[in-house]
Amino acid sequence: MMSRLLGLEAKMRQYAEGEQFVESVEAAGGPELLARVWRGPEWLPTLAEIRSPGEWVARAGGALA
Repeated sequence: MMSRLLGLEAKMRQYAEGEQFVESVEAAGGPELLARVWRGPEWLPTLAEIRSPGEWVARAGGALA
C-alpha cells in the first residue's frame, strides 16, 4: 500500500513539474516555442530542463521572460 501511495505521489509531482515547464515555456515564447519540443527527440527536454525551464528555452533559442 505504501509503494502505491509513494508512486502516486511521484506521479503527481511529475505532472506538476510538467505543467510548470509548459507554462514557463509558453510565457517565454508562446505556443510557437513550445511546439519546438515536437521537432524530434533531440528537442525533448531533459529532466533537469523540465525542472529548470530556462535551460531548455535557452537551448531551444528562446528567451525566458
